[in-house]
Amino acid sequence: MPPQDVFDYCEGICAIDSVYDRRMQTAIHLMVERGRAALVDTGTANAVPYVLKALEAKGIAPEQVDYVLLTHVHLDHAGGAGQLMARLPNVRLSVHPRGARHMIDPRRLIEATVAIYGAEAMHRTYGEVLPVPKERVIETPDGARLALAGRELLFFDAPGHARHHVVIRDSKTGHFFAWDNFGLSYRELDRDSRQSVFPTSSPSQFDPPALHRSIERMPSHGPQALYLAHFVRLTGPTALAPDLHRLIDAHAALAERHRNAGAERKRLLMECVRALVLEEKERQGWRLPSEKLLEVFALDIELNAQGLEAWLDSKRENAGKNENFRLTSLWKTGIVRSTAARRREESRDPKRFRNRSIRGENQMAKKKRKPNAAFMKPMHPDATLAAVIGSNAMPRTEVTKKIWAYIKRHGLQDKKNRRNINADEKLRPVFGGKGTVSMFEMTKLVSRRLK
Repeated sequence: MPPQDVFDYCEGICAIDSVYDRRMQTAIHLMVERGRAALVDTGTANAVPYVLKALEAKGIAPEQVDYVLLTHVHLDHAGGAGQLMARLPNVRLSVHPRGARHMIDPRRLIEATVAIYGAEAMHRTYGEVLPVPKERVIETPDGARLALAGRELLFFDAPGHARHHVVIRDSKTGHFFAWDNFGLSYRELDRDSRQSVFPTSSPSQFDPPALHRSIERMPSHGPQALYLAHFVRLTGPTALAPDLHRLIDAHAALAERHRNAGAERKRLLMECVRALVLEEKERQGWRLPSEKLLEVFALDIELNAQGLEAWLDSKRENAGKNENFRLTSLWKTGIVRSTAARRREESRDPKRFRNRSIRGENQMAKKKRKPNAAFMKPMHPDATLAAVIGSNAMPRTEVTKKIWAYIKRHGLQDKKNRRNINADEKLRPVFGGKGTVSMFEMTKLVSRRLK
């Protein structure tokens, strides 16, 4: 490994270039304390040789490595964990509780990646992803502590980039391993030693409000430096945090602007993120020519656009789930009842039922419920859904009524499991080719076809 691929910092901390998409883009960090070592992330499986060479160059034997500390389980950061641990006999792996199962059984991570990129591209980019033995996994929720030869490491739950993200405070330096929560800071952009930041909204759990909160937790501890995956040490983070907050808001705003752009949305989002990069070049005085700058950010522009799409889709799906949950709650609490049930109750005690009805009507008159504006907004079904409910714009509540009217009219609710819906020739395309889906899955699939 060339010497420029290892970057030495203070107090036994160094960074190893994992050479993910290009050089000086993604890093793994190594911490050494009194002859014991810990790695922060592993990179992809393709990066394992780089890590082993760096350990050898530092005089660290495989038996001296105690921990692999995962910040989150995205494959560009954690895909090499299984292979690396097979070569480091004493290592235990720490990971957020939400990510532990994916390291123990990575099949879902692999399947999701193959579905996006294809098997050949997935293997070329990430290598062979192996499981980690369950007995070697340590879950590190908010407030967890580990010690490396007495050097305490404190873990903070840090959602916003991913719900399984942690940041790690090193007690010896007071520095944080902030990783993707504090965005990107490429060394090609430095101007007279002045650094800058740009957020990463890569798929699929970008959450701007949560990310703002996670960012604020780190400067509040007064660190002099943060360590990032993209790329290595960032000094003076408190001064850079306002830029990061501003750019996160800018990403969210451009996503909302193209929320209903349909098939053109991905292209428009990529154009907007690209424009944001060029605007920031002027603001920060980055000296790279625009063409070269866009090469540096090429992968990030695409991933940020993908992440914004996923964020918009999740907001739409959550709105649908909330409506479904509201209706289910109404049924469970008896607020919505069948006509037959009302008649049975009235026949048992007509006077009591009549008095209760009058009281209910009076209460409703005093406190009339306002309809939720989000669900009353007219939505346009795509051509596939229009074949079932018609092409007119309508609120989500009306979409739900029409879908259920269609299901009942054609007898598509499963006879054995009433929570399942069986597709006919019109519903099958709506369900993405599936013959049967659950009610909750149907809500998600239908929401995707509303603009």
